Amino acid sequence: MRIKLYARLLLMITLIALPLGEVMSEEGGVVKKKYPPYPDVWGYDFPNAYGGVRTYLAPDGEVIMSFEGCSCEGCCEGKEEQWTGQLVYYVRKFFEGTDIRIGDEVARDQFVKANGLKDEREIVDDQITLRNGVTIYSYCDRGGKLCYPDELEHCTLTKGRKKAGDNYLNRYQKDAEVFSIVRLYNNISMDMSEDIGGKYDCGGNGGPLFYHQLSFFSSRFIALDDDTFLACSIWGNEVVRFDQNMETKFQLSGKVELAPGEAIEGKLFVVPYSVIQRLSTEVYQDDDYRIQGLHDRLLLYLYEQHGKKEGNIKQ
Repeated sequence: MRIKLYARLLLMITLIALPLGEVMSEEGGVVKKKYPPYPDVWGYDFPNAYGGVRTYLAPDGEVIMSFEGCSCEGCCEGKEEQWTGQLVYYVRKFFEGTDIRIGDEVARDQFVKANGLKDEREIVDDQITLRNGVTIYSYCDRGGKLCYPDELEHCTLTKGRKKAGDNYLNRYQKDAEVFSIVRLYNNISMDMSEDIGGKYDCGGNGGPLFYHQLSFFSSRFIALDDDTFLACSIWGNEVVRFDQNMETKFQLSGKVELAPGEAIEGKLFVVPYSVIQRLSTEVYQDDDYRIQGLHDRLLLYLYEQHGKKEGNIKQ
């Protein structure tokens, strides 16, 4: 017992003695942290990644992303039996922007272990507190039998300072800011809007059809050491860095055409939740179809704010 206690005290003394910017690795060595200051890098999209993107944190503070990609351009299209290439794992260093070809899943796992990377399950969360004490909390109320598309109304982000003793930030406290990050897609998708079979099967036994081009940007967070953070998409292939004011220099490239000559520039938008509440109230007042009505009104709102017509930015 005394030996274990002595070892713990020695470790604490060692950690206290470390200069700022240095950390202990799991092997006991000292690793100098590369950041902050961080490079002016704010996000990535991996449109050709298969199976999503996993995020890791290196001992030196670098963020590592792993993804599966085709071994050669255009070789993994169509039916798999017709492919002339194969899927291999790559890793990308977020702040350096360099890609490293790893190989198969076993090689990827060996790379993770050899470099002492912390898996995303250890480092990401739906609530983070930045160095300045500001907390950001992502919450979704799925709305009972309502399915995934209703997330536009029932998923929110809250920013503020937690009260003493609270485990989570309360969205109803006076100083809290509530908003949503909305993702715009090129194509229109179709889903079931309600589960009426009692089995929460929204893929085949649900109620009315719902056509959508928007979704809540569901993400998990990684707090960085300069009052910025990473939002790692749960359903997509995006990793985006935001500052404490929910601003980012990264934007998913391109524009989405809604009709001939009418398009929205960009694909990722921060929307005050008060706007969504106002649009939701209009849906009820107009006795419109609940989920579709909110979606369409929000799409129109984004066009009014960020739309282009005949090559000119709308005022």
